[in-house]
Amino acid sequence: MKEKINKIKELWKIPRYKALLKLVFFGIFFLFIYLFILIVSLVNGKTEIITKTTLENYNEMTSYEYTYNINYILNNETLQKKITGTKYNNENIFKILSNKYYIENNFIYDYNTKEVINNLNEYDLLNLETNKISELINSSTDKNVTKYNDGKIKTEYKNENIILITYEENNYIYKIDLDLTTLLNDTNKKITYYNIEINYDNINNITSYNWFIRQNMIKYK
Repeated sequence: MKEKINKIKELWKIPRYKALLKLVFFGIFFLFIYLFILIVSLVNGKTEIITKTTLENYNEMTSYEYTYNINYILNNETLQKKITGTKYNNENIFKILSNKYYIENNFIYDYNTKEVINNLNEYDLLNLETNKISELINSSTDKNVTKYNDGKIKTEYKNENIILITYEENNYIYKIDLDLTTLLNDTNKKITYYNIEINYDNINNITSYNWFIRQNMIKYK
């Protein structure tokens, strides 16, 4: 190593080689700068690639269409109910058969009469809002995850009397199964089975929505 340093000192005394050595040193210097910038950009790039968790995306859904498929057994009779709705920003309107309703300020209103509606379903539909579902997920006592080759993920959450299963793809929940049999049977023994399947479509993909009932709306406290 000492011999190499001495050799460089000797060459440095020769003007021709001194100029070449300067070029080499400048080249090494700029190479280090380039490598430094490259490493920093790669680190920042990795930071930008980090995505939000599935639950964060679920909580931040601003618009979507949804369907509740409710299947239950009451008095040994198998029954079905279908609810379809649209959530757009703070507006949420849904339909049961030909009857329309909307949700505002944690109340359910009749679309036509603007009156507050109670006991619309065996299980309070307000509990199917995304914030309530998130609370169920966060309060779960048991969790079981199944991953598939196509990238989809099924996660089963268990609470004291509710089983909740989420189905996700690309960090978005597109379907939820709620087994409420134990919960509802505790209060009504005539209910021996109760399941709600929630399907989400066009998540964050709605650009406009006609909300007709804003005019002359009666406010309830």
